[in-house]
This record gives sequence, structure tokens and C-alpha cells, in this order.
Amino acid sequence: MYIVGPLKSGKTSMLTDKFVELISCGIPSPEILVICANNFKKNIFIEKTKEKLIKHNIKNIGNIPVYTFNGIVYNSILNNWPLIEEKISDKFPEISIVPNLCGLDITEYILKECIKETNSNTIISKTFNDYASELNLIHQLLRRYRLITENYLNETEIKQKSELLREKFCEPAYIALDKLKNKTLKYRSFDYLKQTNTFLYLLNNGFINDFHTIKYFLADDLDEMSFAAQYFINYMSSKAKDFYLAGDKDGGSRKGYLCASPESWNNMLTNTNNN
Repeated sequence: MYIVGPLKSGKTSMLTDKFVELISCGIPSPEILVICANNFKKNIFIEKTKEKLIKHNIKNIGNIPVYTFNGIVYNSILNNWPLIEEKISDKFPEISIVPNLCGLDITEYILKECIKETNSNTIISKTFNDYASELNLIHQLLRRYRLITENYLNETEIKQKSELLREKFCEPAYIALDKLKNKTLKYRSFDYLKQTNTFLYLLNNGFINDFHTIKYFLADDLDEMSFAAQYFINYMSSKAKDFYLAGDKDGGSRKGYLCASPESWNNMLTNTNNN
């Protein structure tokens, strides 16, 4: 079921009502998964659900299974680390360490080294040596990295975008980010973007079995989520016995969410027979 409406139209309340209804019908909480757009809205969902559970005198259900997409990704990386380590070790056998699920500050440090190595490359026609500001360059490359990841772009789509926009530093940017990918693998330095890339790779290749118990799937504020998150939501909706997805068909990017994907959310509405 799709629940479509503007801001403050009661979409979240409908979802919390549905969650309580499922619990009331005897559905165990491990068979339900809820995803919200961010931690703030996740906490609101949990508080509203707790209030309704108390009102209906429902107790001892355990943890309320509400997560952000990044939270789901983080947990999956930890749960599946032995498999990830096995695959990394094929390429970097000299290092075998626990994952460093870090922030972008460490990624930024590694990226500086990647930029230096790219600038010393004598084979490519253009380097970053003509770029005016190193700090601005790092920010631009991190922004590019984020847009590629959260929009789940493949190499062909990246090259098409670069050609269309006539990007001046397309070649060195590609090389620097490729070096970043290899170095973060080597040092097991996984920021949230690296975690997302790895998670989607494992999901698409059938390596993740974390969600086989989920029969009921709920998601709120889909218009505010990235394409990568919506990709996962599509996957879960196709596997679940029943799903309930809420969003604003006119929301998302117009409200200032950098990687929101209202177009793919509207495509979900168009390409389904569900109401």
C-alpha cells in the first residue's frame, strides 16, 4: 500500500497505527521492519508507537524495529564482515583487520594522498595542479563521491554525466576516486558512503541474508530518501508479504534534500497496481 500526502497530513500516524495493528494481530516484531528518513524522524516514530502500544495495553514486544537506511547498512556491514573480509583479502591479502566504520574525516585524509598521487601521474592529460584551491577541490570530490553513491550511479552513467556537463577535471577526478576506493578497502576504512556501496554490492549479488524473516515492511518519507535507499526499499517491498510506504509526491529535492529522489518515488507509484 502507498500512502501519499503532503507535510502534516498524518502519514506517519497511519504507519504507526499499522505497526500497532500488526502487533495486535500477533505478528512478532522480528517479522516487521520500519525505515525512516533520518534519526530525528526515527525517534518520533518510536515515541508515537510506544504511546499507542501503551494505550492498547500491549507490552513486552522487545525492541521496536525502526531504523534509518544508514543504520540498516551499518548493521549489515558488521553482521556480514567475515564475508566482506574474505573478499577484500583476495585483493589485499597482506592486511586482515577489523572494519573501521569511520566518518568522512578519515576519508578526507586519505583523499588528500590520492590527489597527490594523481597529480604526479605523467600519463593522464590533465591533473589537479591547475585547480585553484585544494580545500575546495577536496569538498568537490567528496560531493561527487556522495552523489555517485547515493544516486547509485554506474560507470557508464558517470561518464555520460561528465560528457554532458563537459567537466574539465573529469579524468583526474575518476582516477583520484578510484584510488580512494582501493585505499579505503586496503585499510578497511569504511565511511557511510563506502558502507552503502558495499551493502548494495552484497545485496545485489545475493550475499546478504539479514532480511529473510521480514514479512511486513513499512517506510516513511520516501520522497526525502536517496535513490540508494529507495532501491533498497523496492527490494524489500518485493520480498515482503505486505508493505506500507508513505511519502509526498511533490516533496524531496524541492525542500532542499541534496540526494533526494522524488522521481524514483513517483515511478514507484506509477509502475504498480497497488493503492
